[in-house]
Amino acid sequence: MIQSTITSVKALRNDNAFKTKLKRAKEIAMEEGANTSFEVERVRHRKKVPGETSFDEPIADSERKFKTQVYFALFDTLIQEFNSRFSDLINQSRNSHAFSLIT
Repeated sequence: MIQSTITSVKALRNDNAFKTKLKRAKEIAMEEGANTSFEVERVRHRKKVPGETSFDEPIADSERKFKTQVYFALFDTLIQEFNSRFSDLINQSRNSHAFSLIT
């Protein structure tokens, strides 16, 4: 049961699932009369330290920023927490299944 939940959560962490969920959320927002578009925010540039070679380009597209910093981050955290909290149960389940196949 836990493994199937983890699999279901992993299936939601992709671009197609995001687009589907976003479309449904916009439909609900439209029914309620709420704003359905992401606000355009000014891109903030960070000063470089002398000698710094890396360059992290800020995400300018608000929808893409939401997808990466909220949607994917949420599912990454859920998957990680499921795995860490239930790892003992998952291992016991696998071991008992393997033991039942032997006997």
